[in-house]
Amino acid sequence: MDFRKLANRKIRCPIIEVEDLLASELSLAAKFSYDEYQAEDIDQSGMSGQGSLQHVIVSRSSLAESRIAELELMDVVFRDVVLANASWNPWLARHR
Repeated sequence: MDFRKLANRKIRCPIIEVEDLLASELSLAAKFSYDEYQAEDIDQSGMSGQGSLQHVIVSRSSLAESRIAELELMDVVFRDVVLANASWNPWLARHR
């Protein structure tokens, strides 16, 4: 089990089997729910929506200026993702 230190706290890194994930464009507009997907090179800049991401990997993408309400994250990984000026409120992050 891998841990990462963030703001003086140790948090568990999600364990996600990449080969089990389906490729998707992940639209975060309106209501959304994604479970066991991966997305690369997507541009969701400025999108507004609400929903959940579970067992998801997002890489080399932009979520800049996105506005997401009632966001639930469960075992989600963001790699090289631009989050500048994003507003996600309220949000809940948990692991299984």
